[in-house]
Amino acid sequence: MSSTSKKRTWSTMVRASDQPSDVRGRKSAKHKHKHTANSGINTRLSSFNSLVLPNTNVVSNRNITHTNVNTNFIANSNTTNSNLVSNRNLTPKTLYSSRNDKTLTKSQAKKGAFRGDFLKKKNSSFRSASNKTLDGHRSGYHESFLTTDTAVNLRKTHKTGKFPETNRKVYAPIIGKEIDRDRIKAFIDIADGSRTDTAQTVLSGPNNKAAGHSGSNVSTVGQSRSHDLIRNVGMDALMDTDLNVTEAVVLSGALTVSSMAPGVEANKLKSINKLKSSSPQEHEPSRNMAKKRVFSEFGKLSAGGRARVRKHMKPYFKSINDDIPTRFLGKGMPTSPLRKPETHPNSFVSGMGYDLTSEMSPPSITIAKNAKPKEKALYLTQPFRANRRK
Repeated sequence: MSSTSKKRTWSTMVRASDQPSDVRGRKSAKHKHKHTANSGINTRLSSFNSLVLPNTNVVSNRNITHTNVNTNFIANSNTTNSNLVSNRNLTPKTLYSSRNDKTLTKSQAKKGAFRGDFLKKKNSSFRSASNKTLDGHRSGYHESFLTTDTAVNLRKTHKTGKFPETNRKVYAPIIGKEIDRDRIKAFIDIADGSRTDTAQTVLSGPNNKAAGHSGSNVSTVGQSRSHDLIRNVGMDALMDTDLNVTEAVVLSGALTVSSMAPGVEANKLKSINKLKSSSPQEHEPSRNMAKKRVFSEFGKLSAGGRARVRKHMKPYFKSINDDIPTRFLGKGMPTSPLRKPETHPNSFVSGMGYDLTSEMSPPSITIAKNAKPKEKALYLTQPFRANRRK
């Protein structure tokens, strides 16, 4: 475990939780971008007008500890917006559907999964093979809720009923612990849908230090420690007997967007201008889009469910900050507030300080309340994947 990891309390038994059902809807349009740092906001968001962008007159405050972001949307999160329109990866339909998600290959969309058969096949990999995007580059996938090695260990646990011996210290507290098989399956399903393109993944790390992901072309110094922070949250959630599967899906989305370093942190990396993604201006708008989706689903949870999601995100934010916090959970939110999406002069990827006045407006594309956990995970992480098909 990294030196910055905190001591955590682990439950010894986990119960099975209820799981929701399925959904339909959505299609896309191809969109090209110039690979320049100061060309303005040239994003997949540009094709729709209903998304309210942050107030550009607000700047971040390094010493701020909380925010008064308008969270009134939580009370109205079950309503729909009659002006919903498409973004780059979706057709102009109200509801998300993995079948029409253009960030998925035809095969992935048909299965509604990346590795749907993982638990059944003893030697199959949890990693999903890289493939070509419509932007011209190839990209693999970052597992943003349960890492690959976590999934492999849980497959062994699913067979034996107890978490296996492993040399990785982060798992030491749960070696030999019993975990309910149905819960393992539910969490693997969520994790299968929680994937971002490695080509655009710059990870949040301890002490406000970002790290490139393998396959991003950016320096990967610190990547292992960043993954440990993700392992901590994923395993804590799995072992939390009070957190149900519906809440775990929202947590997976909150963890994904938070583990994607904001532009202001990513731009500190000397090799950030080598980022493989061909759309650096989409970096912060994608994070804002994901935050809106997560917040929408967060608002559908009970008060207790929202508290449990925040309980698991608080240690994560403590881990990624240094002695003077620059990132924080919004008040009553599962993520930090929206950020200004512009590209700062002399920066490569977009993203500036927090916008503490903009309302967390509803996302332009929603998902059925009874959608299956994996479908919701695909929906929440879709902003961080490029199109694979027209």
